[in-house]
Amino acid sequence: LLGIRRRPVGTDWGLSLDYMSERGLGHGTTFLYNRPEDCLGIAGPAAGLIDYWGIFDNGRDNLGLDRRDVPPATDYRYRAFAKHRQRLEGDWQLSAEVGVVSDLNVLEEYFEREWDELKDLDTAIDLKRIRDTRSLSLYASVQANDFFTTTEWLPRLDHFWLGQPLGNDVLSWFEHTSLGYGQFRAGELPGPAQQPPGGEVHTWS
Repeated sequence: LLGIRRRPVGTDWGLSLDYMSERGLGHGTTFLYNRPEDCLGIAGPAAGLIDYWGIFDNGRDNLGLDRRDVPPATDYRYRAFAKHRQRLEGDWQLSAEVGVVSDLNVLEEYFEREWDELKDLDTAIDLKRIRDTRSLSLYASVQANDFFTTTEWLPRLDHFWLGQPLGNDVLSWFEHTSLGYGQFRAGELPGPAQQPPGGEVHTWS
């Protein structure tokens, strides 16, 4: 489509355009990559994806029970996330992800299976070293969506030692040591238009 004749090895880029007669114009893009040797000049096999979808929404959300006619919190709604994992030298592994949405209900309305079954969107980075039965991890995360309840880690250090044989395989040693600073971030309550009628909302996660 763009005239790129020699696209980078291990990459795939797709575009989508949707029209929903009772909602509006939706559009999105997905970029996947699986690089066997390097990524952006950094040596080591890497894989990941970048996914975005948005819509100019003119409809109302049907979320079940007492939320069958909920007005969207914003006219333009979107879901965007990116995930990256790369093996580095010295048994190190780098994992990073970013996830943002426009409002509290967009995932439940447009990506119900993702909302029900997959892990919550997160914005975090994890540097981990795995060797034999031990791993050492430095992890940090922040609250990117202020309407979701999240624990921020700024940062957290974890050490695991799993199944280490002791005493000529008579015993096995399992250990987890963790040191970190965690900050609990409660999600902001939705506006009156997004709350179930006739009931109080205490937490949203």
